[in-house]
Amino acid sequence: MTFLELCQRLAREVDASGSGPSAVTGQTGENRRIVDWVASAWQDIQLQRNDWNWMRGTFSFTTIADQDTYTATEAGIASRCRAFDKEDIRIYTTATGVGDEMTLPFIPYEDWRYIYRVGTQTAQRPIACTIMPTNSLGLGPKPTAGYTVAGEYRKSAQTLAADADEPEMPAEFHMAIVYRAMMMYGRFTAAGEVFNDGEQNYRRILTALVRNQTPMVRMGGALV
Repeated sequence: MTFLELCQRLAREVDASGSGPSAVTGQTGENRRIVDWVASAWQDIQLQRNDWNWMRGTFSFTTIADQDTYTATEAGIASRCRAFDKEDIRIYTTATGVGDEMTLPFIPYEDWRYIYRVGTQTAQRPIACTIMPTNSLGLGPKPTAGYTVAGEYRKSAQTLAADADEPEMPAEFHMAIVYRAMMMYGRFTAAGEVFNDGEQNYRRILTALVRNQTPMVRMGGALV
């Protein structure tokens, strides 16, 4: 469903006065609150966890000689980079291709700074990475040109703003947004039945969403 369709569905579910918003902009009164509740509900769901599958993205960039830190933009991420995935940063010689690819182990920023920012450093193939306090990606040692760094990142929350905007999670779970917004409506209007109905259905869909859109739990290997 689109942002507007979600708002109109909420209006029907709570039996709001009128036919609900005709657009997501320019609304007042109850229709304005309906729009705001849907937008807030979608934000809440995205912030519920930091491992939603639909909020994962990939990046790839080529190194610049003697440059050891790269912002999200320099890494080829146009917008909405919440954080680089420190568990999935890889490097390979661009001319050789992915057959040369290796994982860059993550080290804490304080260790990285002590190892790779003290004294004279010689540019060569990086063998480690870190996340800077500014959320930039750090490579160590500083690279020469000719390497490709690739990996995954976590997206920041999507904001619904236009009528046709659609939540990025799978469409089959969009009603979770409506049910979460119903809880907000019920709390604001002191409509306990609406709140309880929204909460019950929200919990049901959220359970299915977590099962479908989070990484599988894996058993650790034997200790000996």
